Amino acid sequence: MKKSLTSLTLFFLAGTVALAQFGAETSPITTVAGVRTVLERVVGWIQIFFYIVATLMIILAAWSYLTAGGDETKVAGAKNKVIYALIAIAIAVIAGGIVTLVKNFVA
Repeated sequence: MKKSLTSLTLFFLAGTVALAQFGAETSPITTVAGVRTVLERVVGWIQIFFYIVATLMIILAAWSYLTAGGDETKVAGAKNKVIYALIAIAIAVIAGGIVTLVKNFVA
């Protein structure tokens, strides 16, 4: 076990050393437009994350509602999950709107 762990460690270290020979990349932030581009990308990824989480929460809420069997606490929990998912979607939409407002304000 120890031998295979050592071999695995050396394998990953060799890959790291090989990648280090390519040189450092320059930063994409050299102007104000570069800052805007980076912020747009970050907000875009956050939006995608919120949409995925909201979709999963809606699916889980539907599952909880279907398996509640008339239990009021489980039904209330499912409704709360749907509310939280809608809040996540609203935050993602607002984040995109803020980016658009800032982009129009700066331009």
